[in-house]
Amino acid sequence: MHGSPRWTLVGYPRCSVSHADLAAVRAGLTEEWSNGPTEGFVHKLKLLKRQGYGRAGFDLLRRRMTAA
Repeated sequence: MHGSPRWTLVGYPRCSVSHADLAAVRAGLTEEWSNGPTEGFVHKLKLLKRQGYGRAGFDLLRRRMTAA
């Protein structure tokens, strides 16, 4: 979107937002709820998968995930 106007958020000088995304950015900064716990769980699972890559199969992954 080369021609769409872009705004800089107050307090975030490096953040440039197009007019179409402004409502989503505003909601993300002001809402009380977050999907942070879900993202953290997915991050932990991916980390465990990377650490066990090439070592064993699903059984080791399951044991490490339940232990973590």
